[in-house]
Amino acid sequence: GFSLLIGFAMWGFGIWWYWLAASTSIHHSRAWAKLRAALGLVAADDDDGGGIPFHPNWWGVIFPMVTLTMATYQIYTNTHWPFFMWLGRILATVLTLLAIIIHVKTFTHAVRPAFWQKFYCS
Repeated sequence: GFSLLIGFAMWGFGIWWYWLAASTSIHHSRAWAKLRAALGLVAADDDDGGGIPFHPNWWGVIFPMVTLTMATYQIYTNTHWPFFMWLGRILATVLTLLAIIIHVKTFTHAVRPAFWQKFYCS
């Protein structure tokens, strides 16, 4: 009843946040900058390489995404609508890939002394 309605509203807000975060990240990514240059939307020499430099704050994306994925599965459990089952699987796959990427970036940056100096020499 009412709790499912509130759940849908909160889930919708989570999807909106996810879309906003994903589209902003894609817009500022190196791949997007290269695509714009290839399509002639910007001059190739105007392309500064784009990209978002790694920072441990990237982990802040994982935990809200876990909540959204679990909420999607919970809505499927309550409604048995296949849309939520498949969307939950897609979100779980994206979440797993993103977590692997962030793990690798964390480990590769953690072995560099310059990475730690940012935290201790500010």
